[in-house]
Amino acid sequence: MKQNLVEVKNLSLFQGETLVASGIDLNFNAGELVYLVGKVGSGKSTLIQTLYGELPIRVGDILVDGESVAQCPAKELPMHKRKMGILFQDFHLLRDRTVYDNLDFVLAAIGWTDKIERKERIEAVLEQFTLLHKAHLFPNQLSGGEQQRVALARAVINDAPIILADEPTVHLDSASSKSLMSLISKLCASGKLVIVSTHNHQILSEFPGRVILFEEGKVVEY
Repeated sequence: MKQNLVEVKNLSLFQGETLVASGIDLNFNAGELVYLVGKVGSGKSTLIQTLYGELPIRVGDILVDGESVAQCPAKELPMHKRKMGILFQDFHLLRDRTVYDNLDFVLAAIGWTDKIERKERIEAVLEQFTLLHKAHLFPNQLSGGEQQRVALARAVINDAPIILADEPTVHLDSASSKSLMSLISKLCASGKLVIVSTHNHQILSEFPGRVILFEEGKVVEY
């Protein structure tokens, strides 16, 4: 039986002072691949930022693993964020650090104090994403597809149950997009909930999942 991970309850989304969507009620479960689709400015990225705790909840609530995001004290937000890995369209890698050091930075920041344990975890994830031979390289020495695979490795390095991906294929060619989505599909098969904001309708047909449409201030599943 699938475990319910995220419940969105009567949520309204705002961009600044502008209401972009309201009355959102959704449930997301472990092992699901969920696509958020719709026009620019319809609220897809805003929902991802709200799930991650980057934007405040003004109306409604989100429960992550049964815990309210709206009522989460600021000092506990870092613990909330550890339940999620996030994948950005622009990679957001540290340009002055190697692939290995990008991942090591994350683990050290969240409290992995044992260097040997960090090394074992990093090498396991890099091997999972066929990047171990790239560990010593800097981001500018990698292709766009490789950089996004490193970013995905960073998103899963702490074994978070939820992965949020905001337009992850927008800067990738067709082959790199397919490679990335193949990895994401495997993460879902392993039990991760992955929520992807996208305009790339090709990946929807090649890698089927739930589709949530943002349109005219409302959210509809189809």
